[in-house]
Amino acid sequence: MFKLRNATVAQAFVAGLAISTVALAANPGNAQPLQPFWQIYPRDNVQELRPLAEKGDPGAQFQLGTKYLMGRWPVKKDISEGLHWLRASAEQGFIRAQLHLGTYYANTGGNDPAALAWLRRAAENIAERDGVIAARGAGVILSRDPGTSAEAAGYFRRAAERGDLQAQVLLGVLYLDGRGVERSFDEGLRWIERAGTANYVLPKYVLAFIYAEGFGTPPNVLEAASRLFGARTDRTETQALYSIGTFYQRGFWIEKEDRPILSWVLARMGAGDEAIRQWLREEQRGHSSYRWADQTRALTFYRKAAEAGDIGAQVNLGHIYFDHRAGNWDCAEGMRWTRMAADRGDPTAQFNVGYFYRQGPDRSTVQIGITMTSIPEGFRVESVDASGAAARAGLRMGDRIVGVRGVFRLSGESLATYGAVEFAEAMEDNAGKKVVLLVRREGSDAAQSIDVVPERTTLKCPGAEAAGLRADPVAALQWFEKSANGGHPSGLFFLAEAYREGKGTAQNQVKAMELYRRGADRGDWQAAQAISQMYAAGEGVEKSKELSEEWFRKAIQLRHRSVGCDFPGRPCR
Repeated sequence: MFKLRNATVAQAFVAGLAISTVALAANPGNAQPLQPFWQIYPRDNVQELRPLAEKGDPGAQFQLGTKYLMGRWPVKKDISEGLHWLRASAEQGFIRAQLHLGTYYANTGGNDPAALAWLRRAAENIAERDGVIAARGAGVILSRDPGTSAEAAGYFRRAAERGDLQAQVLLGVLYLDGRGVERSFDEGLRWIERAGTANYVLPKYVLAFIYAEGFGTPPNVLEAASRLFGARTDRTETQALYSIGTFYQRGFWIEKEDRPILSWVLARMGAGDEAIRQWLREEQRGHSSYRWADQTRALTFYRKAAEAGDIGAQVNLGHIYFDHRAGNWDCAEGMRWTRMAADRGDPTAQFNVGYFYRQGPDRSTVQIGITMTSIPEGFRVESVDASGAAARAGLRMGDRIVGVRGVFRLSGESLATYGAVEFAEAMEDNAGKKVVLLVRREGSDAAQSIDVVPERTTLKCPGAEAAGLRADPVAALQWFEKSANGGHPSGLFFLAEAYREGKGTAQNQVKAMELYRRGADRGDWQAAQAISQMYAAGEGVEKSKELSEEWFRKAIQLRHRSVGCDFPGRPCR
């Protein structure tokens, strides 16, 4: 509920895929449509596909193989059967089957030699779109070993010259890194900028990383901000630091084929596997949307801007320190920076101070009592709280958690694409409910099921006790009043809440109704909803079903009007 200062942030609301080495989605860099040379058969007509596949039709073999590999109706998933038919098709030179096999081994099977062999074969047909994608995928695998980096650069170049936008970005980063090619910032910049000429958004973000972090060039936050938000002659370095901090904090959305590309780029820039897993996550599973953000990097840029006196940076820096879900939770630091801005009269900071005193420093959360690190197959248990739910269930240090059942947010059994933060957040959704962990122990490849019931516990905010910070309704009321006087809608709403509940002051429902009305007049749908509730219950007003329904309808209208108003280009009215 702590508020951020508003800032323009570039975001791409598009779809996403899992962290992997290659992507099979249509490549935005290739304008030519795919011209399939095999017969397309009805998707569900397995009875017609199988005899054709058995007679050696490579198209039918490919379609049958992908059905079994993916478990598409009407057949059940059968990896062995799927690979059999894909291999039969690929061995006849069917390029798409070769690409699918290479992709399967790279993304799912973890077999880089097999993946590389099939991707190389598909890449021989560089005139075909699938051959271009295969060349890019082969380059990604080869780039992991310094000894094959030059060959990787060759594959990237072949795909890049065919117009593959992702390969152009990857080749550009190789030039910046001097990996497999002679280091050249200008050449790297040329390839990345070339990818950005087709309204492709990823190069813009990559260029922002390059200039903000100083990858291949000295750090230049002004140039980084220009790449993100457009060039401006009046932008100061402090403003640029604030803007880059906001970019890192709020993040952006990426297309599904860009997730492996971005993870590769971040790794080349020095980001660890856990950071990539933690902040490059699938957030809207139904639409396969992936969001990137990094609170720790945001903190670095905000701190520099805050120390230079930027109020927005001070507010948002405090916001990060107040967030118990991230790795920088520190109430003393959060209050220090937030008070700095609040004492200068910033209404958002004043609201955040009031909200802290209203809630207090401690946070209720749900845990199973373990610490973990990411591994390729999921998580490794590093420690187990002897009094926690995991210990009672029999979980041990060194166990590898490779799957979860009974948790919607962690669908499927593979945890390879999730971070520790997402795992912890998923546990919060399952307080008091049984969660089945699939665990592998040292010396055994077989996974066993361990039932754990996540428990609610209270976390003590670091720094709060030493700084004498605690819940204080009177102080909260005073800060909400300052925020409301400064025009902050949430300050006004929580000031009304304090009078309605009698927290920090004598209960005064008439005063609360007056404040709610002021908020509703400013477009606050929550204030309108509260008025509806007060008319329904007869709190401070004569009970009225008609007025309650009228205000409820108004709350709905205001809520609909507010949807999206925080997005760039869509201001609240």
